Amino acid sequence: MPLTTNQPFEDLIFHYTTFEGLLGIFDSWTLWATDVKYLNDFNEFAHENDFLDRGEDRALELIATDPGETGPNSLHEASRHVRGMAFMMRSEATVEVQGGPFVTSFCESGDLLSQWRGYGNAGVSLGFSREALATLPPLPNPTLAQRDIDRGATWVGGPDMGEDFRPRLIKVEYGDPTTEQIEEYAQALAGAARLLASGDLDNTNLRGTVEAGVMTRVAGFKDSAFEAEAEYRLVVHGAWASFALDHFRAGPLGLVPYIEIPLDLRACLRWIIIGPPRLLNDGREQAVLRLLNHHHLDTTQPVFVSNSMVPFR
Repeated sequence: MPLTTNQPFEDLIFHYTTFEGLLGIFDSWTLWATDVKYLNDFNEFAHENDFLDRGEDRALELIATDPGETGPNSLHEASRHVRGMAFMMRSEATVEVQGGPFVTSFCESGDLLSQWRGYGNAGVSLGFSREALATLPPLPNPTLAQRDIDRGATWVGGPDMGEDFRPRLIKVEYGDPTTEQIEEYAQALAGAARLLASGDLDNTNLRGTVEAGVMTRVAGFKDSAFEAEAEYRLVVHGAWASFALDHFRAGPLGLVPYIEIPLDLRACLRWIIIGPPRLLNDGREQAVLRLLNHHHLDTTQPVFVSNSMVPFR
């Protein structure tokens, strides 16, 4: 059996889910990433407009004062590209436009009372290797069935979507965006706009690269009221959803769009904590062990299984 009495020494972060969610992860070997516009509390994503607006204003300042922008049309073209890219990123952040970004949430603590309250006696937290999550490969081309990819079928550019569509693990930052973060975005936006204005680079590819980086950054801001969660997020650039099949689940206020992130559980999963309340001989731990055995996760690195130590009422 895959139970070990030794807690993992790796640097882990924990994903809380229901037992139903646990079964879904094990059956599909994927994590569900939710469109940020449909998170339980939309205020979690309330800083994006301020971040994008201030970054655009600063990028236009950089373009206007750049002595290298001396050609007759370069200043105008670069400014136009700044506004165009900023507009596209604001569009991605609105409810009306499909595009995400999409996020899966993790906590530094795997046994946190505030998290368990959302699941009662029907939840677990899954401890994943932080390093393994940070090095996930780019997402596959969803227009190819997995069996076709396994047989070696390719599309233009290969069987995956490229670096812009690699899931990115970020640590959430709480409070308002800092001046340094605004400047970082503005420099990236201005630099990309200058290159586009030169006419030597492909507009679509460069814009996609900037959008992927910026929207990943935007998804990492959260109101300071949530700071105790010490959250990490696995972020996927929302443009991938335009290629992928639609997935929906029922949420408290309606339908919630999500995408699936492929995951090798053997390479990532290290610990399963069964949530409170703990009942004498309730059988949940044994059932989890049998689930691990059923999915042949007892033939590789052992998965530590334990019960929550949090008193729950």
